[in-house]
Amino acid sequence: MSNDSNVVQMRGKGNTGGSRTPPGGGDMEARVAKLESHIEYIRRDLDVIAEDLREHRKETRSDFRVLFGALITTALGLAALMAKGFGWI
Repeated sequence: MSNDSNVVQMRGKGNTGGSRTPPGGGDMEARVAKLESHIEYIRRDLDVIAEDLREHRKETRSDFRVLFGALITTALGLAALMAKGFGWI
């Protein structure tokens, strides 16, 4: 005693026995080519950023040396003024 009104037939989507289309549609190759193009641009931009960082590090080192030299000169100058003001030299 089976009740056929409660049975649901399940079929896979697009599985009718004919030729199957790829999941992304027929324009998959064009989409992949577009993604590859975008990746190339991203890679180029990352290379530019890496080169800019290298330049920035070099500039920072030279800026630090100049700043450190100015700080030492200022400290010695102030120490000399204090020594002269207190009559130590």
